[in-house]
Amino acid sequence: MIIISDSSPFIAFSRINQIELLQAVAGTILIPEEVAREISEYGKGKKGSGIVKDFTNIC
Repeated sequence: MIIISDSSPFIAFSRINQIELLQAVAGTILIPEEVAREISEYGKGKKGSGIVKDFTNIC
């Protein structure tokens, strides 16, 4: 299964320290560049803002 996601699941799962669970359940996750930017830049300093670097499927 391939999922193209917005920032909400990443923010929610990172807040509960379960980002690995999201990957396990979803399989391949594609992150649009703007979503990656939203998480890493606009969320800078907030919990989970660094998770994008762990994903290589940015499209």
